Amino acid sequence: MLTTLHIENYALIRESDITFGSGFVAITGETGAGKSIMLGALGLLLGQRADTAVLADKSRKCVVEARFNISGLGLQSVFEEADVDYDDLLILRREILPSAKSRAFANDTPVQLPFLKTLAPLIIDIHSQHQALTLVDSRFRLTLLDTLSTNNITLNTYRESYQQYTRLKRELEELTSTEVQNRRDADYMQFLFTELDNARLESGEQESLEQESQLLAHAEAVREGFAEAAALMDDEEGQSILPRLRQAKVSLSHIAAYHPAAEALLARVDSSLIELDDISGELQHAAAGVTYSPERQQQVDERLALLYRLEKKHGVDNVAALIAMRDELEARLQSISSLDKRIQTLMEQVDKAYTSMQTTADALTAARNKAGKDLSKKIQPTLHELGMPEARFSVELTPTATYGPLGHDAASFLFNANRGGELRDIAKVASGGEMSRL
Repeated sequence: MLTTLHIENYALIRESDITFGSGFVAITGETGAGKSIMLGALGLLLGQRADTAVLADKSRKCVVEARFNISGLGLQSVFEEADVDYDDLLILRREILPSAKSRAFANDTPVQLPFLKTLAPLIIDIHSQHQALTLVDSRFRLTLLDTLSTNNITLNTYRESYQQYTRLKRELEELTSTEVQNRRDADYMQFLFTELDNARLESGEQESLEQESQLLAHAEAVREGFAEAAALMDDEEGQSILPRLRQAKVSLSHIAAYHPAAEALLARVDSSLIELDDISGELQHAAAGVTYSPERQQQVDERLALLYRLEKKHGVDNVAALIAMRDELEARLQSISSLDKRIQTLMEQVDKAYTSMQTTADALTAARNKAGKDLSKKIQPTLHELGMPEARFSVELTPTATYGPLGHDAASFLFNANRGGELRDIAKVASGGEMSRL
């Protein structure tokens, strides 16, 4: 039900707010008072084309906004299909800019005109001269049959089943699309993961190997350096540091009792001798520990070459990044595997939802067929009273190719005003007067 209408900068209307109470509301006025202008503004909200000619002030935009109470109309699926938030209070707004651009909103969500055109016949009927639009609208025909057959509970059950089916089907399509894309990449991802996993990557190994490679490349020079330093510290000829320092210690020990400075110096020499003796031992040990192995050199070089190749291939500069990439690939591959299970589960849910929807839709069809037959019988006498003694009317249901928000029925109102004529859809055979009486 239309509850309020706000019109701003439209034709003769600078700004107007109209509130419609419950029950019957009449808007009256002389010819040219603006009744049709109000309907024209309302038409913008129903998807009619916009024209800057309607702007009263060409420098300002035109705004038309209306509020509708749509509770109980069962329009949730219409909004869901358009990805628009549903609320029992529907606020439609249309803006016409001086630049001739047009914008439309439903509950403050931008929408396209096709959505307004789809919504229009479901929330408002506009009858004008020579028109009976609802009679040729399939949705109205089905709604009429459902009303006559008191199908509310069955229809609501169907709508819930339809919404669940469409939601699950859409989710399945999205997952299937993702799965197809993943399948295209899965083989390559598996190859990359296997290559990285087989590399047995360890954090910090590159730095350690690079250091070892440097040592192996200069092993002889390093060994000779340690050995030379050790010889300078202590040698058999007694010309190195330690033998001379030992001699100095002996000399100071002879005079330490006679001079206080000698005693202090003796202590310092003794301390230095201990430290240098320790250093000498470490130098000898280090020299003995440096060996060159061609086999190890080859192993280190090959390992580093592998790491460098993988880093270049993946556009990174350290092993930690390779490890992170390996873990990410593993997670994505596991996700693909779990996606298959989710798709299988969804397929089962979709099949179950489809069966439920189909069963309820069949119940709707049966009830509508009965209501259609009853309507056909009841309308005949009234048509005769309205001056069409030979008129015949019939309701025909045909299955649609797909299921929709109202089931899988298309309703036809068949009519012929003359004896023996073929029953055809009223939109094709009924005259204006006959349509009005219908």
